[in-house]
Amino acid sequence: MLLATTDDRDPLTAAIAAAKRAGHADCAKWQEDLTVMTAELSSKFFGTRSVEMIRSGLAMSVKLLGMGLLEHSKGAPDVDLWLQSLERLGIKGVTSTAIERIKIVATLPESPVLKGLEETEPRTLLLLCTSCTDAREAWLWLEDHAQCRREYLSSIRLAKWLLAQTPSGRVKDRNLRHSDDGTDMLLSDEVIDEVMANICGLPRSLDDIGVVEPCKLAPVKYREAREAYDALVARLDAGLRKALLFDGKPWFDRYVLQSKAAKAVR
Repeated sequence: MLLATTDDRDPLTAAIAAAKRAGHADCAKWQEDLTVMTAELSSKFFGTRSVEMIRSGLAMSVKLLGMGLLEHSKGAPDVDLWLQSLERLGIKGVTSTAIERIKIVATLPESPVLKGLEETEPRTLLLLCTSCTDAREAWLWLEDHAQCRREYLSSIRLAKWLLAQTPSGRVKDRNLRHSDDGTDMLLSDEVIDEVMANICGLPRSLDDIGVVEPCKLAPVKYREAREAYDALVARLDAGLRKALLFDGKPWFDRYVLQSKAAKAVR
């Protein structure tokens, strides 16, 4: 019961509490460094040194430090590991761990747009993270955000590969280069759907809100489309292949169905 209670606490609070119980010599130094860090963040992010602003700076400091400790434990509630990280790195080192993680996520694309959007400022991500309720929520938010951005990056890489390495893609790329907008604000999934449909010889239709609808093919056409799809997939590296998956289901299986009906596309 005591372990569960401790593990549910804020990582920094839990680590310092464990250090105090052990009579750790660096506790006073950590508290001093935390005070300095709070003053710096209060001034940098919240302006005047009012009591309210200092409280906001302290909350940000505790969340950042908690995120750094959680980064070292891969999100697991491990007070011993948190204390070891604090002993080894100190307040500044643990903070740097969190900041570096935020910077890495900030370099990933914030949307599936091929071109035209700037990267997110690390400062913006930092403020979004530390607006969460606590360090655990902030760390989980950043992890989810990073996963989403990695998927965007994979999708963008695949779209650019298709534009450069397939006949249908090169035609589309040439048309885009001669258009007014080019690739600005062009979504990677739109490119993937269009080029893959052309490669597989599929008719494409949109519903009322512009979403691609699945199509049904007669057995012969279905086999031909499958062969074309498999041949293309065989040329992709593992990372690009992942971009064709959604909830574990390949692009082809999401959009192409086999039909025995006489009205199927022949």
